[in-house]
Amino acid sequence: MLFALHVETRPLVRLAQAAEQFGRDGKPKDVPLGGSQEARALIANFNAMQAKIDDLLQRRGVMLGALGHDLRTHLTRLRLKIEDTPCDNNDISIMRNVAQMERVLESCLDLGRQSVSNRLEAIELHGFTAAVLSDYDKDAVNLHPGGEVFATADPAALERIVTNLVDNALKFGTKAEISIGPNPPTITVTDDGPGISEADHERAFRPFEVATDARTQDQSGSGLGLTISKMLAEAQGASLVFGQGKTRRLVCSPSVPSVMMSRFDCCDRFN
Repeated sequence: MLFALHVETRPLVRLAQAAEQFGRDGKPKDVPLGGSQEARALIANFNAMQAKIDDLLQRRGVMLGALGHDLRTHLTRLRLKIEDTPCDNNDISIMRNVAQMERVLESCLDLGRQSVSNRLEAIELHGFTAAVLSDYDKDAVNLHPGGEVFATADPAALERIVTNLVDNALKFGTKAEISIGPNPPTITVTDDGPGISEADHERAFRPFEVATDARTQDQSGSGLGLTISKMLAEAQGASLVFGQGKTRRLVCSPSVPSVMMSRFDCCDRFN
């Protein structure tokens, strides 16, 4: 009886493992058919779904590459034409607009191709963050001392998130405070900017959104920085959230870093 139950449930266990793996790295891997007629149908449909999703992602990559190439070509031509003409105030304004268009284009393409590699590895967060911050002005960026805190993450994605948060802390504040905490592994970034109201927390994660508190601030960013950072965090099982007051709290798997923002001046201003 137990053997028969094992035979029937083993294909479903393999299916659950494949679904979890596909959710992590987006790489399809066919699950062998087995079990009851219903289980075999379910597995076949899952395999077909994986293949279709992978095909859509591949097509998206090709489309973004072609779109980026064509738009960059036209923007470069426009920039060169402006640079070859006598300079006046109008030309300076046009050049600023072209530069802004280039930033928005790069951010849009970046958003479309954001992913986390399957190269997840154990990272000591304090040493890793110290290395990321080594080129910053020590008077403007302060990493609080602390003991070793280990997490499993994609190094490139984690570096992108930390750099993004710190850059924007300095863009809209005068000082960035970074601390590392355990249980779960957490990176906290705090700035002295005006912050963002609780009512704007949810919409601040949406692409091209500008929080009410930010409307009087510099809006030269693309409005995608926070969206990209959140996508990168969630793709490796972490979270990127706002908290109450000065503290941003979140809970996630102990083996995955959480990225916290404290009183962070964010939304559109993250890029």
